[in-house]
Amino acid sequence: MSSTDRYVYVKIVSTDVNSQGAWITSLGFDTIVPTPEKMYIKAPSRTLYNVGDLLDLSGLVVGLRYDDCSETILTRDEYIVEHSGELGVTDTEIRVTTADGKLSGAFNVTVIEEIDLPGGEGADASAGRWGLIAGIGAAIVGLAGSLAAILLHRKKKQ
Repeated sequence: MSSTDRYVYVKIVSTDVNSQGAWITSLGFDTIVPTPEKMYIKAPSRTLYNVGDLLDLSGLVVGLRYDDCSETILTRDEYIVEHSGELGVTDTEIRVTTADGKLSGAFNVTVIEEIDLPGGEGADASAGRWGLIAGIGAAIVGLAGSLAAILLHRKKKQ
């Protein structure tokens, strides 16, 4: 629904009833333009970033709810995303405002610093985390194997 959409309501102003039936003798017309009351936002597909990444708006949906309970989804030129440039760790909420500035909302993002692991030249934070988790997992498996060998060795001695 654009701002030029209108509803036309017909109202019965007067009627005439007699023994032959009922007639509408006068009609009135009212034109009503719905007023947007609230913005709703579905966050973009990507909300986890490394410091220095650019905001990716793929999947972002911005819509309006009107006082007549109707809804509309805005096109990209009908709203403004109030962030530009590289993201930093303090960027946690991204504000979105209608182009006319009357309504706004926000969605959250998480921005983390890159994890610098040995041998991880150029690895992003998520790859670094998974590498770290895999390394810890391998260490636990190795420790469990060593503990099992010690227990078996003790059992043989007895």
